[in-house]
Amino acid sequence: MSEVDPYAPPQAPLLDVPADAPVKASRWRRFLARLADNILLSLVWAAAVLIATMGLGYEMVPDGTLVYVCSGLAFAVVFPFQASFLFHDGQSLSKKLLDLRIVRPNGSRADAVRVILIREMLPPALSFVPLIGPLFGVADALFILGPETRCLHDYLADTIVMDLRDARQRNLHLGRL
Repeated sequence: MSEVDPYAPPQAPLLDVPADAPVKASRWRRFLARLADNILLSLVWAAAVLIATMGLGYEMVPDGTLVYVCSGLAFAVVFPFQASFLFHDGQSLSKKLLDLRIVRPNGSRADAVRVILIREMLPPALSFVPLIGPLFGVADALFILGPETRCLHDYLADTIVMDLRDARQRNLHLGRL
């Protein structure tokens, strides 16, 4: 007899996910990492403004020259450190703190061109292009709400952000270290 039990749990095929497949980071952890990176840059910028105005006696002029100079200085101080971390580990300082890593979709290491040039330098450079810049910034941020939880810069660089904490827990569960 082939009667269907109406009280039986639904049957669905199990996905065959490899044990070493990367675990994508949540939207919130990625947001926190980006926020922490921006706070770090802002703190260095604020220190540069304070040193310039109070220590060196420069005045804030209406055209904002000092703000632009201090912004460039903050970028010049922070970016080499971040680029070094990204080059060696695929992690910015905040991604290190939150156990996140930038990898290729198959879990392999992402090269420096993808991570530093395409992911980290292209979006800010495009923000200076009239009309395209603001639209790119909004599109970049909104893409993370899609089913793949990847930003536009992730698609351009063919990368994902992996949650190392979840990967470690999964490996412990599977009996691996």
